Amino acid sequence: MSEVGARSILVNTLHLAGARGVGLALRVVYIVMLTRSLGPELFGVFTYAQNWYIAILPVCTLGMGVILAQEIGRQRGQGAGVLHASLGLFMLMCGCAVLLQLGLGQVLEPPGVARDLIVLFSVALVGRGLVMWTEYVFSAYEAARNTLAQESLFRPLEIVLIATVLLLGGDLRALALTHGLLWWTQACRGLWLVHSRLAALRVRLDRRSLALFRQGVPIAVLGMFILWSLQAPMFLARHGGFAPVELGQLALAISILLALNTVARAFAASALPVLSRSVSRADDKDLDFVVLLLALLPLPGVVLVAFADQLGPWLTSSVFGARYLHAGEWLDFTAALLVLISIGDPLHLMLIARGRRPVVFRVTVLCFVLELGLWKLLALAGVDSAPVLAAVVALSVWIGLLAALSSRLFVSGMGGVLVLPLGCALGALLSYYTLRDAAPVTALLSCSSLALFGTVAYMRQPSARIVRGMLGQLARRRSRT
Repeated sequence: MSEVGARSILVNTLHLAGARGVGLALRVVYIVMLTRSLGPELFGVFTYAQNWYIAILPVCTLGMGVILAQEIGRQRGQGAGVLHASLGLFMLMCGCAVLLQLGLGQVLEPPGVARDLIVLFSVALVGRGLVMWTEYVFSAYEAARNTLAQESLFRPLEIVLIATVLLLGGDLRALALTHGLLWWTQACRGLWLVHSRLAALRVRLDRRSLALFRQGVPIAVLGMFILWSLQAPMFLARHGGFAPVELGQLALAISILLALNTVARAFAASALPVLSRSVSRADDKDLDFVVLLLALLPLPGVVLVAFADQLGPWLTSSVFGARYLHAGEWLDFTAALLVLISIGDPLHLMLIARGRRPVVFRVTVLCFVLELGLWKLLALAGVDSAPVLAAVVALSVWIGLLAALSSRLFVSGMGGVLVLPLGCALGALLSYYTLRDAAPVTALLSCSSLALFGTVAYMRQPSARIVRGMLGQLARRRSRT
């Protein structure tokens, strides 16, 4: 990868990671306020209703993050037409998404607080969707500093407003309405930033919009599958007989997972414009990038799962209150979901960039059906963790199928590069679970040491030149400042 490409990925990544880092830190404060103020039962209902609109968001965005990064990343000077067509399509799909949410809410939820919250969160659906669209534009134009500025302004404001509502005795409906209005405010400012700094905005529906729709449907289904895998445990638990208190415990674990997932996906999102140019040049540098992520992501992921398993109950009870002790027992499963999605991300993005949308679509639908069927079987068998276990298995199958589809693209010998880091990741996981009950501290040290060894050993290989080049760029930026 060229020095310019590495620098672009680095700068965009730093801004996006900074934005997600700010969002993550303040999201934790937000969750702490809600958990301690509402208690497990009310927090579970609120999070369940909130997850409705998050799961439907891909219907609004329709894969625009990938499409805009590809189209504008390849030919930035001709990006205005794509921008206008995508905004028109987005507004149309927002209307469809709101109708879908309201309709499903009326059918699946009995009258009560949960149904009212689903209606109110439909306001947030459009606002948050517009925020995501503006962030896609910032990333496509490699101007993610605007995302950082937005997050730095609106996430602290969210904390202040939610705290005010709680102090004034506001109920769940007031919290949902405040949430939606804040996303609308952020969306309006984001649209103004795009219009004033990047490209004049026009809402247009034309043939290009239809082409974008055809491109976006498989990506939207893919996005819904990923979000469904993250949030399915909440929906399945709600309609699978979980007690309200237990639903609140699971809701906290899922909320932590969703917050971490936004940071984990920042790197891949920031690299999309540069990698799209690589695909158009047919220089296979995108394959190097995918190999890099596949080699490095499992190593810290295994350590995350181990620490979540060991320290989860202590962490949730210490930070969120003693009433959430059992939420920590779900954290190892949710950490595994996070790791699996982080591994699957680069694979499916590469296949989509190379024109394999139809086959990725079919694989995703297959795994979606598998997850639902497996959950039903496990639930009938009386497995308590059926919702999360079904998601873990479905994601594992999804990654395996994507890897099989990708194997023909890699040059001879590229797979051998992955043997050492993946072997170390597997060894770290096995060593942890072998020693966990007898010697917990030794198990964590053994797992961490093997993961660190795999990372260092991989970094010494020629295929790690991408990350070494990016670290060099970072060092030079620091020396200049």
